[in-house]
Amino acid sequence: MCDIAIPNHAIECKHYKKGNWYKKDWWDQVCESAKNNIPVLIFKFNHVPTRVVVPIYAINPEFERDNDSVAVLSMDQWLDILKKNWSFYG
Repeated sequence: MCDIAIPNHAIECKHYKKGNWYKKDWWDQVCESAKNNIPVLIFKFNHVPTRVVVPIYAINPEFERDNDSVAVLSMDQWLDILKKNWSFYG
C-alpha cells in the first residue's frame, strides 16, 4: 500500500536523517503498490531539500508508460506539473 493516494497517483514518502539520494528499493516499492496509478516517490533527508521522483510519462503524458525512465524534481516542480497535467490524468 502507498502512503498517500490521490486520483491516479500512488505516493510513497521517505524521510531519513542521513543521505542525499533515493534508493532503488524505494522506487520499486512505490511502483509495485501503484498498480495502474502513477508512482510518485517523495524523499527527504535532513538538511537536503525535498525531492520527488516520477516517471517521465507523468511529465509528458504522450510518452510511453515506463516506470524505469524517471525524473527527480523539486516539490514545487512536481506540484506545477501535477497542476498542468491534471486533466490528462483523469
